[in-house]
Amino acid sequence: AAPAAAPAAAPAAAPAPLATAPQPAAAAASTSGSAPDNIFQKFIETVKAKGYFSGCTEGSPEWNSRLEKVKAKFAERYPDYVHPPAATSSNLNSSAAPTPAPAAQSSASNEESQKQAEEFKIKGNTALQAKNYDEAVSWYNRAIATWPHNAVYYCNRAAALYYLQKHEQA
Repeated sequence: AAPAAAPAAAPAAAPAPLATAPQPAAAAASTSGSAPDNIFQKFIETVKAKGYFSGCTEGSPEWNSRLEKVKAKFAERYPDYVHPPAATSSNLNSSAAPTPAPAAQSSASNEESQKQAEEFKIKGNTALQAKNYDEAVSWYNRAIATWPHNAVYYCNRAAALYYLQKHEQA
């Protein structure tokens, strides 16, 4: 007798998306009926719901460090929106939201972002040299959120995290 044919393998399921944060612009407006400037607030709510801030007190250095990472991730995922510089842990529950960036950024705007990020990096370097590692991480996170295209900011942040013995985060 001929051997039975092996059953066909089931197709692999598509991987789940990494985050369920709301989509920018039209998608957000069409699903919620609200203006797209609520995207940052929804992003924060999603991150909080996933427990990212659990285990740390609001306003603590750890909270602020995590908040800076959330801001950087938001800037990475939604490059069409500029994060409000005044957003802090104390006003996350307010209506503070990102403002839409111009559709086509000019080279002057890019240069301004790079210049601002460099200023943040310099402040981070000063804090790192003074062994204020939490402060240095915060400055490097700001630099990354402002201009995520410079690997030096990531390396400097990793160095500060290393000194804090946060090796997994580095």
